[in-house]
Amino acid sequence: MKRAGALLAAAGLGLIAVFAVPGVSPGATGPNGETLTLEPACFDYPPWHGVTLTLTGFPPHSVVQGEIGLPGGGAAGYGPVQTDDNGSYSAYSSTDSPGTFTGSVEWSGGSLFESRYIDCARVRGSPEMKPPIVRFGEQEIGYFSAPKNVTVTNRGPGPLIIRRVRLAGRHPEEFLIAADACSGQKVASGNKCFLRVRFGPQADGSRGARLEMATSVRSDPYPIALHGTGFTRPHPEGNHPISARVEPTSVAGATRQCFAFSAREGSAPLTRALVRFAGEQTRTDAEGKSTICKVFAYPGTRTARVSKRGYRSALLRIHVSAATGTSAVAVDPGGESLRLRADCSQYPPSHIVRIYLAGFAPHTQVTGGVDLPGGGGAGPVTVETDGNGRYFTYFGSSVPGRFAVRIHWSGGRLAAALNVDCSQPG
Repeated sequence: MKRAGALLAAAGLGLIAVFAVPGVSPGATGPNGETLTLEPACFDYPPWHGVTLTLTGFPPHSVVQGEIGLPGGGAAGYGPVQTDDNGSYSAYSSTDSPGTFTGSVEWSGGSLFESRYIDCARVRGSPEMKPPIVRFGEQEIGYFSAPKNVTVTNRGPGPLIIRRVRLAGRHPEEFLIAADACSGQKVASGNKCFLRVRFGPQADGSRGARLEMATSVRSDPYPIALHGTGFTRPHPEGNHPISARVEPTSVAGATRQCFAFSAREGSAPLTRALVRFAGEQTRTDAEGKSTICKVFAYPGTRTARVSKRGYRSALLRIHVSAATGTSAVAVDPGGESLRLRADCSQYPPSHIVRIYLAGFAPHTQVTGGVDLPGGGGAGPVTVETDGNGRYFTYFGSSVPGRFAVRIHWSGGRLAAALNVDCSQPG
């Protein structure tokens, strides 16, 4: 069983070649520096053993065509297509058996050929964390610092599965993971994910903890050290403490996560208290209540503060889940489906949409195109579903915005659109 997919990097300034890591295979080089390389693409293993063919060093908008040969016979052709503004192009294909993949390209100036044996069952990733130590410096007790980023890069050559990330060590309760784009992710070779961590000391002096990242590479978790110093500062706040609570709630018509806040002084509702959460702020009503709704692109722990002049403010920790609205689905009456899913594993700089077709008859010819953020586009291109009636590809843009996908086949047509903005983690 085989399947084929193509990532077109030809149309518009916003479209970029993603998951391309030149030099991972010996490569074939043309007379003017044109290069063809093959990279293991194991992000869908199991069951798929995949390869990414990457062209670099071509003149911008060169017309190229070629194919990816699959183990055991068969091939996935591409083109004629144009290279992008940087003279690059990428295509992807996969099969359910390991073996030798071949790649070829022809253009007006010549041709290139390359081969590589790929077995995703034997290839594992290698994580690199930056920075290895996160230093927060001094932080006032009772307040959380601004978030600091930790970037996890898979140096390959295979995929890296990150099972979970957690806090451990001396003072884990004084740190929080504000955004987690790594846990539960399969990170392809050369790709990245990120974490955002904050520090909120509960005592004076040196405070420390560590992030522990459990992966598919080894049994022991990878540690990332966290360090900060707490200090006390006199406050002009009043002596009356605010008793604050928060709980998830639902709001009619809202597609975002909503949280209901309540503030009291003793047994009495506290009115006009200021509630600040995730960049939003509101004031409590006559019953001491307010609601804030927000979309969160990544799961994590956020903080909210409830304050009022003359009162001692209250700090709340709130666990949020991954965003609703990061996918879009269209389904034909015959059962064929088109699904779009946002992928921020390459941000910065890439905003990516992953495209899945399912429920088609085996080896159905499907024609489609993509409208990209900023006005660019790709297609139309015709592809063939695999033996299970499925197909996968992905597109990237250097700017956020709306990806719109249209497909048609002999039995019908589907369209779906999704706004992708990886710069807004919530």
